[in-house]
Amino acid sequence: MRSFLAGLALLLAGVIGTAALGSYIAHETVLDPDRAGELLASGLEQPELRRMILARTVPGYARLPGEARQSLDRLAGTSQVDRALRSVRLTDDGTVALAPLRSELTQALRDNGQTRLAARIAAGGGPDSVDVPARVLDRYNRARDATWLVASRGALAAVVLFLVALLVSGNRRATVRSMGVTILVSCAVVALAYWVSPNLAHAASASPWADAAAAVRQSQTPTALTIILPVAAVGLALVVCSFLLPRPQRRTAAGP
Repeated sequence: MRSFLAGLALLLAGVIGTAALGSYIAHETVLDPDRAGELLASGLEQPELRRMILARTVPGYARLPGEARQSLDRLAGTSQVDRALRSVRLTDDGTVALAPLRSELTQALRDNGQTRLAARIAAGGGPDSVDVPARVLDRYNRARDATWLVASRGALAAVVLFLVALLVSGNRRATVRSMGVTILVSCAVVALAYWVSPNLAHAASASPWADAAAAVRQSQTPTALTIILPVAAVGLALVVCSFLLPRPQRRTAAGP
């Protein structure tokens, strides 16, 4: 009975811990408001999104001559503009600043000898920021709140279940080893899910923003690894430490 309870606690800890780890990675990568600029920068690589972003940034973009629009499209993909976009942040009230992008586009035009077009854009004014639609912002905020709730409470529940398994187990050496293996398996599952997430996003949505989000996911792989690797190190340490624990004593049959 004690072995069954310990195994059940380990199984639940593994499932809940995997969900908690995956939620925390999502909260710190694709759902991080500091990644809004990276999403816009990735969006500029998609023709449909590039036209939409530039139309909101450059006053009268749709009315520009074809050659001028092509020049802007080319400049939007330069490293100068990319750096400016990556500094953009999503504010708490759901606005994204467009002024840095407009400023860099204007400067890039000047640097490429297109001073007339640069002056036209600079004089055109336009909004310094754009509001994220309330429907989209609400979904984003709910997703951030949900991932943080699952990550924080899930991690706590997993730790409690590991302790329960350790306390009720009759073979703590094997239980500690199983705890380590469970953590390693959870890390492997989360890493696999993170790796295939772009394919899942494409299957779930045909929106061009799915491609932009996939590019952000790829750029945030180092961040995900800095979260997964320490957790995996804990699991590996538990496996190693389990071999240092004393073996359980076998019970001998009672005499006559």
